[in-house]
Amino acid sequence: MIEIRQLFQQSEFVEVVRLQKTIWSFPDVELLPVRFLVVVSRVGGHVFGAFDGSEMIGFCFAIPGIKPGGRSYRRYRPSWPRLRNRCCKNRYRAVLGTGTILNRSTPVYDVARGAVLTATEEQPLVIPEKAVVVAGSRPISRGRGKEWGLSLYAPVIVKYRDAKTDLRTQLEDLLR
Repeated sequence: MIEIRQLFQQSEFVEVVRLQKTIWSFPDVELLPVRFLVVVSRVGGHVFGAFDGSEMIGFCFAIPGIKPGGRSYRRYRPSWPRLRNRCCKNRYRAVLGTGTILNRSTPVYDVARGAVLTATEEQPLVIPEKAVVVAGSRPISRGRGKEWGLSLYAPVIVKYRDAKTDLRTQLEDLLR
């Protein structure tokens, strides 16, 4: 199982740089340096690492999108850090659909296997290998929310990667 956790330490950011070199094979000048990742984590952004045991297999980061005066760069959405970069070793191959938000407090509904994935005090939220996770919703089951027919955001694992998923992700990579 893959563990996703927020990174804070300089040693973790050094590992992010190593991972970029391994996966992208870019020259050093093209990599995100440790000092940049430190700044991201200190100005309200987030840097996350994906781990298989002690091995970092992927990372992503988000930076705040706020203009001077506190207004958001995104016209109709709240000021929230935007995902800016993603990097993952190919063998893990989970797919996050557009608009999918994962955090510790939101359960992930695995409809393919009939399970609900949650974080506990001892364990982080773990997304299985090859999972295809998309943004979904679930109805509020009591109170005014039920009366008004409201739903809450819920990430959903709809399936696990297959040849068709691989073909679509290859097409997206080519279009980028």
